[in-house]
Amino acid sequence: MYDRTARALAVTLVLCAAMLMYASCARTSPPENGVSPPPTQSSMTLEVGDPAPNFTLQTMQGETVTLSQYRGKPVLLIFWVVHCEGCIQEIPYIQEFYDKHADEVVLLAVHVGDARDQIQKLLSTRRITYPILIDADEQVCISYRHGAPATFAIDKEGTIKAIKEEAFLNVNEIEAMLQKIK
Repeated sequence: MYDRTARALAVTLVLCAAMLMYASCARTSPPENGVSPPPTQSSMTLEVGDPAPNFTLQTMQGETVTLSQYRGKPVLLIFWVVHCEGCIQEIPYIQEFYDKHADEVVLLAVHVGDARDQIQKLLSTRRITYPILIDADEQVCISYRHGAPATFAIDKEGTIKAIKEEAFLNVNEIEAMLQKIK
């Protein structure tokens, strides 16, 4: 009887761990196009028109950033991971957009997971001047219920006005999202 109970408990724990791993935001390697799928619970997925969940994260430099501190300004919130090919390929487009529009919009690039050494290595090989926030425990990404790459255009009132669930292929795509929140 004890062996059966222990075995049932072990199976339950393994199933719970598997469900948590599946629900995690972007720990596994992305598909060929670099896009991690969103969670399967579509009724729980954030959509255009929903309020953007508030969060507090730290930048690579250790500064604390809270989304609500930017209320009154349009925000582009980009989720990305170092091992996502699409995320890396869109960096030059994001940088070009940031160089051109930094005075019009707040751009926050949230790295999902704690890979500071890999991010630092990437920063040493590319010119990235936009803020990179670290979502070490992936809770912010989970609260947004989308994988990486994913970008949210958030208006001045904190409402999500557009969502893109794939990497940007050019700077014009990012500028089109800006038009939805200006």
